[in-house]
Amino acid sequence: MKRSVTKIKFHSPTISRRDVKGNIPEQFSYVVNYARRAKLTGLEAGSVLRQEYRNFLFYMEVFSFHLTTGLEISFTVKKPSAFMFFMLEGQVHFSLPGGRPVAVAGEGKCYAAFNTPGAFAGKLEKGWHHFVYINARAAWLWRHVNDFSGLREFLQWMESGHHPYGHMPQVDPDRAMARKLKQLFSPQEENKDIETWHLGLCKALLKRYHQLTFRRYEDPVYRVRQFIERNYTSHQLMTVSALSDRFGIYLKKLERDYQKEFLMTPGDYIRLLRMEHARHLLLQGLLVREVSDSLDYKNVPSFIRAFKSYYGHPPGSIQGQNNPVKPEISPRRKMTD
Repeated sequence: MKRSVTKIKFHSPTISRRDVKGNIPEQFSYVVNYARRAKLTGLEAGSVLRQEYRNFLFYMEVFSFHLTTGLEISFTVKKPSAFMFFMLEGQVHFSLPGGRPVAVAGEGKCYAAFNTPGAFAGKLEKGWHHFVYINARAAWLWRHVNDFSGLREFLQWMESGHHPYGHMPQVDPDRAMARKLKQLFSPQEENKDIETWHLGLCKALLKRYHQLTFRRYEDPVYRVRQFIERNYTSHQLMTVSALSDRFGIYLKKLERDYQKEFLMTPGDYIRLLRMEHARHLLLQGLLVREVSDSLDYKNVPSFIRAFKSYYGHPPGSIQGQNNPVKPEISPRRKMTD
């Protein structure tokens, strides 16, 4: 399986770069001795070790940062990709290039996520940071959508192309998952079938993540988020107070808990989904009036004001840039739980 991330840039002058496969410096504690590649980059800000292993179904990459000062990174995703992310030590703040938060990966956290093609950024503080991500082949995930709760909706969300990223719940690995993670860095016998072993280990990690997240979907903020994602084109979601009443949660508690879990308020998330959906339709060639109607605005000027407030320019300025052929508009969806 090929890597989906390209053009990784460390925003610090490069001092050295060398291949360290089979000869990784002792100060790095997370060593993949079966890695197909291992590169060590020396920067003014410190050093970065990158190790990778791939097979037919999964691509794994391990990053270790030893920083004497903070570091900003940027990278490009070239195709839609779903992955599991494990923050082994330290912390990373991921964002879009404009600064909009994507995720805060805290020490000891694990979550599933997707990125669609585009640019992303990250920020790390001084110290040690280690993380691993495992990218799974989408076709294989689709064959197993009935085995994992939320996976079908997650993949549909990714493949809709409306959103640059998405996440499933963050969890703290339990002992069973921690043991599996530790095995990723265990020395392997030379005559061992590494590919079969690694495939089994990745599948076991995915299964354990599913078991840990199953109950999280019953948390109120996740039920609210799912409701938003299914109904964001409806005018009934224009106010957070409507969500508060519908789910029986005090408004301030809903906003506080949602902000803590997803780094934005429910109102911000509704606005994000509506505006990204509007931009997607405009780029496909729909008229401003048609997009306004599909998002249930009471009139076109209201939509134009909302769009310009969000993006800084009117919707007519981007209409049809990607494709002059207009897609079919599906009927306005009814409210669903």
